[in-house]
Amino acid sequence: MKTLLWKRLKQQVMLLTIVLLLSNVQLYAQTWFPLGSEWTYSTYIPAEERSVVTSIYAVRDTIIQGKKAVILNGSSDCSACKTDNIFYYDSSLNIVYQYLGGSFKPYFDFSKQAGESYTMYFCPISNQNGYDSVFINIDSIVNHQISGINVRFQYISISGNAHYSFSGPIIEFIGSKEGFYPEDEACDFSVFRGLRCYSDSVLTYYSDSIFQAKGCDFDVSISEANFSKMKLYPNPAQYILTIEIQDVDILFPCKLMIIDILGKELKRYSVNDSKTTLNISNLSPGVYVLKASTQEGIHMKKFVKK
Repeated sequence: MKTLLWKRLKQQVMLLTIVLLLSNVQLYAQTWFPLGSEWTYSTYIPAEERSVVTSIYAVRDTIIQGKKAVILNGSSDCSACKTDNIFYYDSSLNIVYQYLGGSFKPYFDFSKQAGESYTMYFCPISNQNGYDSVFINIDSIVNHQISGINVRFQYISISGNAHYSFSGPIIEFIGSKEGFYPEDEACDFSVFRGLRCYSDSVLTYYSDSIFQAKGCDFDVSISEANFSKMKLYPNPAQYILTIEIQDVDILFPCKLMIIDILGKELKRYSVNDSKTTLNISNLSPGVYVLKASTQEGIHMKKFVKK
């Protein structure tokens, strides 16, 4: 009798342990938009040759149509969805929805696999009461570890709406590395955006170690020297960048280097003419510095890759 009671007690203890473990996993399971989440982005303004830092915050919960949703506050000057925006995450479907026009519409869809597509809905630039959309094509999916959690990166291309730009990768539980919202394609004063940092109670993500060391609002601008003696065009450029070094005393050959905004050298060239062209089609969209090193000194000029 004692043996039977002991076995039952052991079974009950094991069952209770399993329940507690499952409860703990559920309690600490990562999700989208936990309150206090913060996204920090860079926006480069070519006309002013400066970067500004913008942030988005998960500010409060709300209940809509029986669903527990989250209100996000913040955006960049040129993005869609400038007001407070309401999002809901369905963990059973692995889909993020935005509340638009009286109903929840898909925003990020992590139920899709590489080669599949979905429609992303968002509030438009022109009419905050309606909604617009782009077609998201998932080109590939790569898994990465962030804060010890396996997170998927969706590498995407978009189609179906030429009025907006949006690119990936879209990081699961975080959002796009370019910007959380699509951006007006006609808005040429804010042509480059990039995620610097994301943080919540579980995940912490830095796009570069410099932001981890110096802080998410660290100024990464690079001062230009002798830039009046070097001309770059077109700027912004997409495929070919033309360089004219307007220093009559220059002695060739001249070394050219492309540097990112964090100071990392990406490409190096040797040229023998005051005018040359560079193929930049394989650079990621963003802000770069062209550095010309000659016997007469250093010339630096920023350019934007579209």
